[in-house]
This record gives sequence, C-alpha cells and structure tokens, in this order.
Amino acid sequence: MTAVNANALGLGVPGTLTVGTLSDAPPSICINSAGQFTGFDNELLRAIADKLGLQINFVGTEFSGLLAQVASRRFDVGSSSITTTDARRRTVGFTNGYDFGYFSLVVPSDLPSPASRIWLPASASASCRDRAGGVRRRHPAPEPVKFPDYNTVYASLKTRQIDAWVAPSQQAQGTVQPGDPAQIIANTFSLDNFVAWRSPRRTSHSSTP
Repeated sequence: MTAVNANALGLGVPGTLTVGTLSDAPPSICINSAGQFTGFDNELLRAIADKLGLQINFVGTEFSGLLAQVASRRFDVGSSSITTTDARRRTVGFTNGYDFGYFSLVVPSDLPSPASRIWLPASASASCRDRAGGVRRRHPAPEPVKFPDYNTVYASLKTRQIDAWVAPSQQAQGTVQPGDPAQIIANTFSLDNFVAWRSPRRTSHSSTP
C-alpha cells in the first residue's frame, strides 16, 4: 500500500473514492440496519481506502448499468463480487483479484431425477454468470435468461418460470432457506476468472495503482 500514489489514481473527486455498488447480495454486498452499504466486498474496499488515506463514498446502482457507469467514470470503482471475463475486460479494467469465482446450481426441490442433472455448456454458463442468470430447459441445450437482480431470478425459480439458477455460491447459500421449494445440487469453481473490483480502463500513459 505504501507504494501506491493516491494522487495519481485519477479519481473523479480528489481524495475520495466513489464506488458504485448494490444492496441485494449479502454477505458480499448489502445494506446494514443503519442503512449503510456493507458486506465483505465493500468493507474490504473501505479498509483499502483507509490505508490510502482516502474518503470513500458508496452509491447504489443497478448491476445492469454498473459496467457502463465505471467506463464513463461516473464511478471510480464498481463493487459487486464481479467475476472478470474477456468481454468485460474489453470495456473496463480490473484490480487485482481478491476472491475466486465459486458458483452453485440451484434448482426446484421437486425437480424429478434424472432431470436434476442439468449440464450447462460453456456458452450457457458464461451467459448466466453475467449477474443473475436463470436457465429455461430446452433440448438439446439450456437457454440462458438474464435477470436484473437476485431476488427476481430466485422468485422466478420458485414459481417454475425457469428450471435452474447459476448463482455465485455465497448468494445461493444466503438466499435458499430451509423450507424453500429450491435446493443447491452442485458447486463449481471458475477456473479461468477471478473476482475483482471494476475500474476504468487505463491508456498506456495513465498512472496505474
């Protein structure tokens, strides 16, 4: 941390790290009883800002617009357990990783066997991982469906509008409660990508934190 020059970070407001974040995915990103943004991702970022001598300002937004808002520099950083992908790297930059991608497959609890063995092709799983993803069962391959937030995709799963949810593991474990008509049937690592904060892409002459 001592090697980082906070004055060379190109912050929109000097001395303040402006962070776009969400509130619907505990324990990673959420709002506490006092109405403050918190969660593992945000508290870790808060500690880093403190080490750098920066103020931090969290601003709520929707995940669907977070990438574009970081790219346009409305926010200095996007914080939302964001898995890096090649497509995202073409639009924004990423910090060093602070977590690994770990995903769960959530299905209705009454899904009959062997239908519960839902195998997702690489193209489908990648699309579903773009925030909140559900899968409509189609033959011969599943059809990925994007949703605006975790609450909506889980409600759609419970009402059988979709057949499966490819979810970040922490969100799945925090969302699926005893007695819910849903179950986690599989977990897997993302071998090619990691979790990091989004930052604007930097040109070759820009300072790099």
